Amino acid sequence: MTQVQDTLPTLIDITNLDADSTTLEKFDGTSLAGLLTSKETSLVGRKLIVQWSAKDFPDYGQAAVLWKSRDMKTHYATWWKTVKPIVSVYSRS
Repeated sequence: MTQVQDTLPTLIDITNLDADSTTLEKFDGTSLAGLLTSKETSLVGRKLIVQWSAKDFPDYGQAAVLWKSRDMKTHYATWWKTVKPIVSVYSRS
């Protein structure tokens, strides 16, 4: 399972760009270089969240989609705590 956020980390790995682990941790995505070069066969334990809203800002529990997660509610609640401070200050200009 992949998503568009995987593009930049994958390109960094494939092109051997010099990026330290602190920089790489700032990206939401996961490098798919290992899958593309057959060094890996799957992404273990991957949980993806897609959050959107018809409003000008997302709100907890509105239109969240999770894949391949047995404990979706707990995972979503934990994830939401990390993004709530960011989306709470968003305003459309």
